[in-house]
Amino acid sequence: MDRRTTALWCLWCAMSVWGADALQEAAALKTEALSILQQASASSTDPKAYGAAMVKLEQAQKLLEQAKAEDSPLGQEIVAALFWARKFSNVQSAGEADRLRGSGGSVPPPPAPPKTAAPTDATEEDPALAAQLALARKRFEEGERFAREQAANDFVVALKWFQVADETSGTDYGVKALSLARAAQERYAAKAALEKAAAEGKSAPAGPEYDLVLEGDRYLSEGKTDLAMGKYEESWKLKDNAVAHRKLGHVLFDQAQAMKDKLMPLYEAHQREYREALKAATRTVTLRRGGSYKEIDWNNPRLVAAKKEAAELTAKGREAIGYYDRAALEFSKVLNLLKTDLDAAAHQALCYSVRGDANSRAKARLLISALLKDYQPANDVERTLYEFCRTELKRITPR
Repeated sequence: MDRRTTALWCLWCAMSVWGADALQEAAALKTEALSILQQASASSTDPKAYGAAMVKLEQAQKLLEQAKAEDSPLGQEIVAALFWARKFSNVQSAGEADRLRGSGGSVPPPPAPPKTAAPTDATEEDPALAAQLALARKRFEEGERFAREQAANDFVVALKWFQVADETSGTDYGVKALSLARAAQERYAAKAALEKAAAEGKSAPAGPEYDLVLEGDRYLSEGKTDLAMGKYEESWKLKDNAVAHRKLGHVLFDQAQAMKDKLMPLYEAHQREYREALKAATRTVTLRRGGSYKEIDWNNPRLVAAKKEAAELTAKGREAIGYYDRAALEFSKVLNLLKTDLDAAAHQALCYSVRGDANSRAKARLLISALLKDYQPANDVERTLYEFCRTELKRITPR
């Protein structure tokens, strides 16, 4: 091996070793930052904690960029965690981050959510909206892959789903991502609470009504949704309690979302077919005195079939709306019992905001505006809901 080849080989080896060291250091910084965020997850935002986490994650991100490993699984974890820390940073935490950096720079703001453009013609598909939905679908699928790869780490999965919810706000994928973020956060919070309770020698609430809730939880974990809902209902009927109402509300909300997920592709396909059927049934009539006008043949077989399909989809949509209504009722019962509860207030509002009619969205605007005014998030689960509601209010507010 000549000296030039040897030198290049040594340089390559040195670069490889440096790259491995950089990845290890980035992983260590990420672990330290996540530990800080996890400790702060059950309480109000701690400026010093969030500032320290931001700086560590920024350092880790820079190391990955230098190692050309931004798109690695580690890189995705760091981006999701940094997004979370920046999203909930305030003046104090930003100042703490500046102090730790020693540079006087400011924390970059989170990216603004994409805006939804309204279609200009009922017979034409809005290309901007179609592009937004395609991008939202892509981001959601990326989130699904990440969640599968990190299935054992609920905390990191929750951060990723929150990032996806923000990136896909204004679409149904945003609501789905929020539900998945909440579920992952609650799994993490439940494990942490059990560990804390065991360490402190505390036990879960006892009583026959809570035994029924546990039965419902078991059925739900087995995918037996109807049986789970039955047990939750038995629980609050035996003795009124917020735990059963909340769990039943979330199951009903998730059921409504699942029905909507199945309907949306059918609805999108039908919209395209209806536009084409309407075009096929439209002819131009020329007047003798000059001029012309468009005339629609409402008896056109293709248009008649499209209208029939629309009626069938509308009926299925009403069924999903029924689940949203039942969920909203359960969340209102939680509020009646506890008086204040951010989770119940947020999901009650979301039961109306995800519906397309003007009256429901007007009600959602009132509920969300009151929530943003009356509540201060106390932990990560509440921070996620609070920020999503803020974004949702912008989406459903007429421009």
